[in-house]
Amino acid sequence: MKESLSRQVRRYQYGPDPELRRLNRRIRDWNSVRPVPINAIRQGVVVWADVPFADGTGSKGRPAVVIDASGSTVTLQPVTSSLSRRRCPWRYLELSGWDEAGLSRPCAVQQRRVQVDRVVTEILGVLNPYDHSMVFAWSPIAA
Repeated sequence: MKESLSRQVRRYQYGPDPELRRLNRRIRDWNSVRPVPINAIRQGVVVWADVPFADGTGSKGRPAVVIDASGSTVTLQPVTSSLSRRRCPWRYLELSGWDEAGLSRPCAVQQRRVQVDRVVTEILGVLNPYDHSMVFAWSPIAA
């Protein structure tokens, strides 16, 4: 039996591994997503957003904590699960309630704050009271 061309292309792009195909389908195309309504974005909410890199060369979809939302601009602090956060602990604040915040693994909030033009696609959860007080008492680095 001959395999269809579209099936061959899919197999070439994603390989024979069904898990890899499933993960590739979850990759977000930022041009086709609809932003979350601005009234749903409030201080202390953990969102999925298109966050610019610190050096300004591009951006990446990642979780972030909302610091402020005014007009069409949202101020965020990016969240990371990278182990590099343990080498420079003064740049990161570990979240004790990462699972309550809708995150899948232990994470930390980066100290830098970024402003995005309302490219928030999903609300993941809310910081617990302890993490909320720690994040908002922490002095940020403006980016």
